[in-house]
Amino acid sequence: MISGGTQFDAGTASAATIDLGGVQAVMSGGSTVSTTVNGGTEIVSSGGSATATIVSSGSEAVSSGGTASGTSVLGGGTENVLGTEIGATVSGRGTIVVLSGGTTSNVTLAPASITGAANEIVSAGGTAIGTIVSAGFYTNVITDYGTTSGTQLRSGNEYVRSGGTATNTLILGGYQDVASGGTASGTVISGGSQVVEVGATASATNIVTGSETVYGTEVGAQDSGTMTVQAGGTTIGTVLYGLEYVGFGGTASGTVLAGGTLQLADGATANGTTISTGGTLEILSGYALSGYVVSSGVTLKVDSGATASGTVVLSGGTEIVSSGGAASSTLVSSGATLELVGGTTSGATISPGGIVLVGAGYRLSITSSPAARRWRWPTGASRSVPSCPAAGC
Repeated sequence: MISGGTQFDAGTASAATIDLGGVQAVMSGGSTVSTTVNGGTEIVSSGGSATATIVSSGSEAVSSGGTASGTSVLGGGTENVLGTEIGATVSGRGTIVVLSGGTTSNVTLAPASITGAANEIVSAGGTAIGTIVSAGFYTNVITDYGTTSGTQLRSGNEYVRSGGTATNTLILGGYQDVASGGTASGTVISGGSQVVEVGATASATNIVTGSETVYGTEVGAQDSGTMTVQAGGTTIGTVLYGLEYVGFGGTASGTVLAGGTLQLADGATANGTTISTGGTLEILSGYALSGYVVSSGVTLKVDSGATASGTVVLSGGTEIVSSGGAASSTLVSSGATLELVGGTTSGATISPGGIVLVGAGYRLSITSSPAARRWRWPTGASRSVPSCPAAGC
């Protein structure tokens, strides 16, 4: 037991207890096993090593060139790492701080108890590899001002601050916040969420399930879940299988719809969008779309309050005008479909072989001759088609 003094270890020490005021200094070539720090301090110098230390209160300091492994940081204990820590477990208000030049690998922020959450703080110049943030009563947190890679957020939060970089984070049920000046790359979201703040950058995010909200910049994402682009946010080169919503002031550039849905709200901007077979462009209230060409296998949805004018629907394409939506001067090519669920339609031209589906209670006005067209009128629908012979309707 060390209490009120200092023990210098250049050999091997086992099962020592360091009480309040006591110090154990592990010198170069020295090693300790199963030390318990109970209010005191263990210092692992360059060339020294400490294995299976328990820090119940007090602290362990791993100097540059020193090594610790299997440390348990409990209660109000703290481990400061300037050297290397491998396989530590932090729980119940315990904290591990990775200082500049320090590295941790395979740290576990254990399920938090009612005593409080576990924390890992990665300072500028510090590196944390493979940290696991587990679930618990409280929210465990890893805060990144330096570099993290391969973090698993099973629950809890990761905060990537200015100057911080997070690479290949796996979000299984937690939350990652990338603040201004922070960078996240290769994040996989599978059940949790990520927020990219104003001034932050994310790249190559893969949304399997879960969500990403972008106020900053996202480049090269793959989205099978839900992506929301808010005012000031920009996405570039997203490959969309799920849903991307672009709100007022948001921008989606070079989006490739591979079966997903791109929603554009009033004031949203979309540039260079490519929509493959099975993709849907949905314009929301207040959005005005002009001269859009709907290709084969693609759907354009005009929601309530939205307007589409001069749309050309090619063979195999579909335009759906929902209740409250408005479409004007639409050209429906042979083999194309115009579906009128509600709203208003004016000046539509239906080519021979074009299909019009009219919802119940809808009144249709068409300027073109209806010969050789197909009309489908459900019960309750009314019709007003100039020069429309009974046999053709």
